[in-house]
Amino acid sequence: MKYIQYTLVDNKTNKPLSEAPAKNGPKVPDGVTPKLAVQQSFGASPVFYGTAPNTFTLKEWMVEVDEEGFTTALQNEYKDRARVKRKEIEEGGFQIDSELRVRTDEGSQSRLAQLVTTINNDPDVTSIDFETIPGTWVTNKR
Repeated sequence: MKYIQYTLVDNKTNKPLSEAPAKNGPKVPDGVTPKLAVQQSFGASPVFYGTAPNTFTLKEWMVEVDEEGFTTALQNEYKDRARVKRKEIEEGGFQIDSELRVRTDEGSQSRLAQLVTTINNDPDVTSIDFETIPGTWVTNKR
């Protein structure tokens, strides 16, 4: 089995997207079984990895990679996807109740950390005003 890095091809002309847009729609090159799509490469010429039989003849625009190279690409892609998802979750905010949503973007995370520090350092604080979404202020009483 061969591990191959490739891009999609035009459905009728079989020209790779790296050479011309797929006017007839894109498809996986004949003889290649797709295994991995590199999401950050999506655009005019996306990068994919797949397998093919040992007898498969690579096109000049395809790259054969060894199993270690394929495994490394797979691991890196999963790490990149996890990093994107983690940031999406971290900065996506959270719902406190049906009416109150708290932002958790980078600036809001810093302000929330300061809020916790203030509460921990001053047990006499009875209420705190904070902006949940732009222009919406809430007073939270202890």
